[in-house]
Amino acid sequence: MAQGSGLNLSRCHGKALHALTYDPVRTSGKEDADYRHEFERPLPRLKAIGKASSCKAALLDGGRYFTRDWIYE
Repeated sequence: MAQGSGLNLSRCHGKALHALTYDPVRTSGKEDADYRHEFERPLPRLKAIGKASSCKAALLDGGRYFTRDWIYE
């Protein structure tokens, strides 16, 4: 994602999630790894903060999740 641009979550906003992967940006302070979260029932829903087509962040609304591992490439 280019600096200053937003995330387009309009296709997945409000839908139940089974899993989520992400690679943190350099400035996040997290390790350089791809993280994978797997969700258990009840499944959370992805909730954009602001306009879904150009938001800067999102929340996981409801459900339970655990970080079990990460993937190094």
